[in-house]
Amino acid sequence: MTHDSPNQHTKLLSFHGDILIFQCKLPNPRDGESRRGSELAFSRLTFQRDGCTFLKGNGGMAVINRKSSSDVDIVACTFALHVKNRVTSPCILLIQSKKGDVFKYSLLTLSSSNKLEPHIEFKLPYRMKDNVTILQGPTVLWSHAGIVFYTSLQAGEVRQIPIKLSLNCIAEEVNSVLKSTVVAATSKKQLVYFENGIPREVCLLPFEEPQHIQMVNTGRNGCLFAIYFNDGHVCAVWKDTFQVASCWSDVSSLHVDDFLGCGTDQMLLVFGSQSPPVDPVDLFLITDLSGTTYSHGQESSEGQQASDTAQENYLLTVQALQSRLQSGLTMLQDLQRDVRVKERVLRQSVQALTDLVSGREHILTQTEQESLVSLWDDEPEDEAMHEKRQVMPVVPPPLVDKLWHRVIEDRLIVGVILSTESAISAESVTLSILRERGQSQTPAVIQTHSQASWFPTPSPPSPCAHPEPVAKRSRRAGARHRLAVTAVTDLTPLLNSGSVKCPIMLHYVHRPGSSASVTAPTPTVVQCGQVQVDIQVKHHPQLMTNSQLTTDEAREDLLSLLAVLDAWTFLIHSPDHTLCDVAGWIQTSMPCERLEISPHYLLANPAGPSAVMLFHWQHKTPFQGELSVHCSQFKVLQFLDSLFGFLPASCSILPLRQGGGDGTAARLAHSLEKEVLSLKQGVSSLLHGEEEEMEEGKKSSGVKMKPPDPGSAEGLQRCREEWQRDRERSRRLLSPLVGVERYRRLTQSLTQVQLEGDVAALLETQTQTLI
Repeated sequence: MTHDSPNQHTKLLSFHGDILIFQCKLPNPRDGESRRGSELAFSRLTFQRDGCTFLKGNGGMAVINRKSSSDVDIVACTFALHVKNRVTSPCILLIQSKKGDVFKYSLLTLSSSNKLEPHIEFKLPYRMKDNVTILQGPTVLWSHAGIVFYTSLQAGEVRQIPIKLSLNCIAEEVNSVLKSTVVAATSKKQLVYFENGIPREVCLLPFEEPQHIQMVNTGRNGCLFAIYFNDGHVCAVWKDTFQVASCWSDVSSLHVDDFLGCGTDQMLLVFGSQSPPVDPVDLFLITDLSGTTYSHGQESSEGQQASDTAQENYLLTVQALQSRLQSGLTMLQDLQRDVRVKERVLRQSVQALTDLVSGREHILTQTEQESLVSLWDDEPEDEAMHEKRQVMPVVPPPLVDKLWHRVIEDRLIVGVILSTESAISAESVTLSILRERGQSQTPAVIQTHSQASWFPTPSPPSPCAHPEPVAKRSRRAGARHRLAVTAVTDLTPLLNSGSVKCPIMLHYVHRPGSSASVTAPTPTVVQCGQVQVDIQVKHHPQLMTNSQLTTDEAREDLLSLLAVLDAWTFLIHSPDHTLCDVAGWIQTSMPCERLEISPHYLLANPAGPSAVMLFHWQHKTPFQGELSVHCSQFKVLQFLDSLFGFLPASCSILPLRQGGGDGTAARLAHSLEKEVLSLKQGVSSLLHGEEEEMEEGKKSSGVKMKPPDPGSAEGLQRCREEWQRDRERSRRLLSPLVGVERYRRLTQSLTQVQLEGDVAALLETQTQTLI
């Protein structure tokens, strides 16, 4: 995102963490350049943290008009999606001033090979002034004399929008009601937050004449609104508190992007108002107002050194405070554990003293004796036992058998196949894709969606001459499964050049069994290698054109399709009669082909990658079945419409959660949690009720009397009676008795909760299907 000052000959644009500089150059007649015509030059700047400066990269130029030496200015500069090749690229709108009343406009795009290519040209009898926007397509949209016009390569001419538009406010329909969220800067120095048309928050701005608002996502520190004002003022407002965070003046341009390659946004403020500038990015400030700040030319070297030192001290202080907090939490847990042990020992001591006074023998259990020894005995424990507790099983890292990638439309799918010896679960492993930066030493993390799944591996043929029974073959074939982990990301940010290398990292957590250490599992990262993405080389799945393939590449194609396509699972129920042949109907109506590499999947003959459909049908009972559909949302709606026409009216289709097993797994976890809480609360209520009855008996046992005198016979008798009552209360606390009716209600409620948990466990077992 970019906002520049009104200088028409030089424009700055932030694009994928870099700064693109576009500059119009007029021919110099003294140097004999009048024959060359006007030129548009561009260059790419990349920020380097070590030197706190922007390094100049590749660039180029294009001649605008060789036959004329008319003045050329830049009207607008932004990036937009090219609908033809589905690639987001920078767009520059130029105006050529001629004698007379005709102005020629040219829209140029910067390709991935760093070439300025003409896109569209049109002429107008007036000069565009304000409200010029370049939309997706790209489409040029502007207003003149209260009328909105647009043009694009598809339109082929300048057209007028018949509806008068004043604002472009975006609304979402939720439950047949339009919902909207708008942030607006008014002419009365106010920033207003509207929710569904109602103002919710108002912030007083320090400057007048706001020009542009941008959102800055700083990650876990929150979001900022960056407002650019006239006369070079900039103000930042926190979104959560709606308070002014900071202000700057003498700003020539404001840009929002990930210039540091850390996965969050930063603001780039370029200072200076000289025209033309000697160096467009000489005086600048990069900050997110959350502890990250880089500046150049704004302060002396001593001040910059002090700023870096202050930032380093801030980070060290935060780390020290976090360490102290963790240490204090550990100490508090140890103290609480010691308090519980001491309370238990005190209760046992009181019981022993009561037995001694009453003349009864006090017997300690083995557990109580061990507790007393562990508290009072200072002798070191046995070395063998100590070494046994410290022994932790060494788990080797997972072995990666193969690394592969595919390209489906504008999505990149990367996958790894782990060996059968890898002892990790599918729920604790993910995959991430990194992007190497040109001048930076740290690769940038690309936002991905990762998932893992098991698939069977073909067993080697048996050396026996006689054929094996079917049951034995099926048990042997289903005994070995391998884990495949895939990651899906948008291909557009990677296409800055013709070829790019992406390192692949595998993240996993080993969850030890009961015999291992009780410490929390530690995440581990393993580098799997790197993939090279080249837009000139085709990496499309071959399985979409030939469903009879049985190679490893075909299995990788199937895993890629399952990773990139949206998945829906439906439960089809026929209460009156046996369920019809749904799989047969799908094969004849679509039509579909059964995949040879995985026969329980049906592949619809696609007209292109966007029309791919995968079906998986599984009979649960003669009256019930589960259907999984992998396709786009529009395709699944069309398919459901046809399926409703095929099924009888008595059949019902119930949508399940995506993936099938997620809903049952969450239900099982919730049932187990409910069972544990019910048991804990039930037992606590019984004990609490017993304690209340003892307290009421103690209050009603008699009136309050004076303390007994141990020197008299009556006082000694009263002391013995008091000790007897204390002994009875202690016995009831250690071995409480509860009423039959209360115990019966507790067992009935626990039985009902356990029954719900058993049903959830049964559903989870039935929905565990393999690819």
